[in-house]
Amino acid sequence: MVLQFLEIMFLADVVQYWVHRLFHQIPWLCKFHAVHHSAEVMDWMAGNRLHLVDLALTRRLIYIPSFVLGFDEFPMHAYIVFVSLHSVFIHANLGFHLGWWRHVFATPQFHHWHHGEEAVAIDKNFAVHFPFLDMIFGTFFMPGQRWPASYGVHNEAVPHSFLKQFVYPFVKTNRNDD
Repeated sequence: MVLQFLEIMFLADVVQYWVHRLFHQIPWLCKFHAVHHSAEVMDWMAGNRLHLVDLALTRRLIYIPSFVLGFDEFPMHAYIVFVSLHSVFIHANLGFHLGWWRHVFATPQFHHWHHGEEAVAIDKNFAVHFPFLDMIFGTFFMPGQRWPASYGVHNEAVPHSFLKQFVYPFVKTNRNDD
């Protein structure tokens, strides 16, 4: 069961890495994912700010292969609980440093840089669990002990209300760079 849990965790992170990266690179997907990145303050609730399309697509692409590959239900359920708690952890405003561990397993500092609004942080740190995926694919960013100065969506005005955020990806915006 422990081995299956670790295999699910690795499979989920590889899939999540690429799905997450596509949500940043494909313009029509970007608007769905921008809802998640619209949090201007990182706290434990920021991980739950997701558009339903982002949530449904990402979760299906992670969980369906796990079921098709025949993983047992117990490690699948354990992973779902674990990833939910880990999401709270990596989005939390915990300002402590975890030394070398932050290069092995995703920590708040690692993930906060993914949400950073600074130009150097854009499109970095896509992995959910294992930063080595970002190291392999050239998207790793961890500038020492520093943390991002600001959070939010770079050059995009995502509405604040739940209903407006739900419709936001479906509405054409007037942007100068279109």
